[in-house]
Amino acid sequence: MSQDYALQAVLDTFDSVIYTLEQTRDTEGRNDHSVGHLGGCLLNYLFSKRFVMTAITFKTIFDVLSPSNTILQSSDLDLFAAIHSISNAQSKINNLRQDAIFESLMTKVDDFISDKEEFIFSDLQDKRIRSKKKMPETIELPIYLHTEINSSLVSEYEEEKEEDDDEEEEKVEETQNNKKKELLLSRKKIANVDSIKTV
Repeated sequence: MSQDYALQAVLDTFDSVIYTLEQTRDTEGRNDHSVGHLGGCLLNYLFSKRFVMTAITFKTIFDVLSPSNTILQSSDLDLFAAIHSISNAQSKINNLRQDAIFESLMTKVDDFISDKEEFIFSDLQDKRIRSKKKMPETIELPIYLHTEINSSLVSEYEEEKEEDDDEEEEKVEETQNNKKKELLLSRKKIANVDSIKTV
């Protein structure tokens, strides 16, 4: 399996991978910020306990599936051997779900981290569980109450609309009265000016 070989290569050459990423981030990352950012993100992920746990878990699964994969990809396929290999792989995968196997995987993770003393690995983060807001319980009203509520809302809306209309009419009347007063004042001023001229 190509994934198995790639994962095994990363675990076997972990120090070289880290050194290469650091060199790429420090040299090419100065001119290309995207390369520097990507290199930093990969380093942060490789230095996490989450990556080591995932890698060793998948490596264990690949070790179980690789014999069956080899048999199924062979040119002279033996059906009996293939069926027997698949059943064995299934039983081994089911056994991986035991607590003892998980503890052995965690031991391998701790051993891998302890062997890399020159590196500092970040521990698993505890995710905070957000409390969900509870919506208030809805109360179903009878049909006649719905009609009463709707009618009351309609009547309130009509009353508010009438009040708004009355206020607009009053404003229009005030503006008209003000204009009339201004016209009267201007006419009086003109009459006074004419009387002064005749005198």
